[in-house]
Amino acid sequence: MLQSMDPEYHYPPDLFALVEEAIVALFKGKQAMLTFFRGAGVPNIMLEDLDGRVRENPDAIRKIEIARTILRRLNEGGDRTLRARREVLRRITETEDFSSSWPEDRERAENLVGRIRHVTNAKDALTRIELERQAEASRRREQAEERLQLQRTRVAAREALRRDLAALFGESDPHLRGKLLEPVLGRLFESAGCRVREAFVVRAVHAGVIEQIDGVIELDGNLYLVEVKWYTERLGTNEIAPALVRIFGRAGARGIILSASGFTEPAVIETSNALAQKVVVLCELEEVVALLESGGDPVEWLRDKVHAAIADKRPLHRPTLPS
Repeated sequence: MLQSMDPEYHYPPDLFALVEEAIVALFKGKQAMLTFFRGAGVPNIMLEDLDGRVRENPDAIRKIEIARTILRRLNEGGDRTLRARREVLRRITETEDFSSSWPEDRERAENLVGRIRHVTNAKDALTRIELERQAEASRRREQAEERLQLQRTRVAAREALRRDLAALFGESDPHLRGKLLEPVLGRLFESAGCRVREAFVVRAVHAGVIEQIDGVIELDGNLYLVEVKWYTERLGTNEIAPALVRIFGRAGARGIILSASGFTEPAVIETSNALAQKVVVLCELEEVVALLESGGDPVEWLRDKVHAAIADKRPLHRPTLPS
């Protein structure tokens, strides 16, 4: 514990003995010792009885008894006598003039002061190391708590996303469903660590049959034009063709087509052929629902799909999700 290492907080046994001896050697008389302690800020209540004994019968009490009693009281004073303990040490370690000692005690007094300087310097170094260790441990605890809090926030956000997304399947009004899907998609990609460059908005609604939601996200330095279609039937080549045209019309952009109703085989083949010129990924809304329910990492899920599209020419890859 720090308290046992810090000589200014509590005199440990080795330092206590040195300070006791040094004070006895530094002063010729008992009143001089008491004056030293008063000057160091020792409360009068700790000195009164000793001062009375010295005045009444100085031969009945020894200097070492006075020093030991006062130092013990200072140790037992805790925080209340911390300043006095520090001052006693400071005054001893800064002693340069030993004329207050008896001639025969001066060499011993100088030696004791030197030893106290060495001990306090060593303990100060240990105290600094301990303080640094405690500070580092505190930083690690704070960082761990921040990570835990961030994880809790992400879990709560993902749970809210899952509920909001599931609620969309019960909405019969296509235009309202499209408007409600916009913020869900934005939050989904932001939670995946993707920067939303253009907000998700409904671009067109056709006779209550389709909602088309466009947005642009950034992942790993690449821009993706995202198009979401909520058809009642699976998307065929005719339905994905306009999306492919728009993706090809954006220089340097990649594409993500998300369907609430899935894709036909010809649509998947058409997208696979387009991979020779553009990176296009097909996603099904049920994949997103499963991803949120499994607690999988949206970033890794999307990267896995992009890798399969580029490396294997499989635009509709369904990554394995954690069980």
